[in-house]
Amino acid sequence: MDETRIGQKGRLQRVWWQRGQRPRRARDTRYGYVYLYGAFEPKTGRAFGLVLPRVNAEAMQVWLDAFADQLEPDEHAAVVLDGAAWHKEPTIRVPDGVTLIIQPPYAPEVQPAESAWRVIKERDLSNKVFKTIEDVVNAVCCAWNRFIDDPGQVRSATHYPWLKSINL
Repeated sequence: MDETRIGQKGRLQRVWWQRGQRPRRARDTRYGYVYLYGAFEPKTGRAFGLVLPRVNAEAMQVWLDAFADQLEPDEHAAVVLDGAAWHKEPTIRVPDGVTLIIQPPYAPEVQPAESAWRVIKERDLSNKVFKTIEDVVNAVCCAWNRFIDDPGQVRSATHYPWLKSINL
């Protein structure tokens, strides 16, 4: 599980263009953002996500509760998190059926979600200007749905063959 910021400021992506010329790209300078929280099951390609307005312990609790609600009654999920401060807040109540595993901070190379964010942003959210936050939310939801509609793509982006299974 991880979260990423997506907003009006946007990001520029490299494109093929005629030699000797620079492509024209619009880039917004406003700072409206939303956060995409997502969890991925690399082996099966299943994914669960929410778009939330902030990144903090309250938003994390909203995501955890919604994630636990979609689990089957006999299913247990081990959720691997990076070392962000809001993941370790004492106010977070971990729902039944969920175990949190906190990774060391600053270890994005072992966080499969980082690859998913790159794919989603590069393919669907780069080189765009959004007029309102609602436009950002709609674009993020469309990009997320397009990504998770293909479990093979989710597996390809998030499966690290060298990452061993966790036995609890």
